[in-house]
Amino acid sequence: MSFRLVYGDHELSFELPFEPHVEDRVLALLSKPADKGGTDRAAQEFIQGLVTIVTDMIERAPLPPSEKQIAYAVQIARTLSLELPAEVLQLRESMAAFLETHAPEYRRRRSSERGALGPYPR
Repeated sequence: MSFRLVYGDHELSFELPFEPHVEDRVLALLSKPADKGGTDRAAQEFIQGLVTIVTDMIERAPLPPSEKQIAYAVQIARTLSLELPAEVLQLRESMAAFLETHAPEYRRRRSSERGALGPYPR
């Protein structure tokens, strides 16, 4: 389903990948005829819910990285002799970028170290 947002001269269009049954319910909800005074009450609540969710997503404080992400980043930094920047330990977005950049090399190095040690005992 594609919703079109219009604000003055700015038009934005994006896809919301709803499951078909959800898409049908959204269309039915937003297509209901208005009550005497305006928009259908259920549609109003739906719209207000969307506004609340979007506002919360934009205004909330940035998320910190998870404990697992921090532990993994520390292993990577030690193995690759890297400095772990403070923002990586504070912001999940920075952590994700660090892991995306350095995890492939970490995995390659760990794999080659295991290969040098021979097969695992059974």
